[in-house]
Amino acid sequence: MERTISLAPSELKLLTAEKLKGYNAVYLGGEFCENRLPSPADYGKLAAIFPGRVVTVTSIMSDRGLGRAADLLKEHLGKQKTFEIVVNDWGLLKLLHDKYSGARPILGRLIIWEIARMDKRFLNSFCREYGISAVEADCEDVLKQLSGFKGSINY
Repeated sequence: MERTISLAPSELKLLTAEKLKGYNAVYLGGEFCENRLPSPADYGKLAAIFPGRVVTVTSIMSDRGLGRAADLLKEHLGKQKTFEIVVNDWGLLKLLHDKYSGARPILGRLIIWEIARMDKRFLNSFCREYGISAVEADCEDVLKQLSGFKGSINY
């Protein structure tokens, strides 16, 4: 079983390698606040103490937040061969699809409420087109609605 921890960028200041022992992945960012979008410097701090997978977490975004996300993609994430990112915003999902073939989007807990209700054939086709192989879920109702989804469900 994979062991993960979710951190806001502000929590990196006091973080040590010892505190991250035993974790396979760090989810960095915030689902509920676009101001918790990590900076390239945040990834550098984390890389210095954690050798594992880092998954960027994003929220619903204003135009300003989407601009900051676009800058982060251009300056940092987009330079990687592949990267995982939890997406909760339609505009960000489109940006990733249109410009970043290395993106591995994971549909977040906020956007999944809309997507889970889709016809499953359409949903699976949509996810293939957008490179989505996983979704985040946090309640039984969404899990029931995802019956027939062919990707991974992180619960």
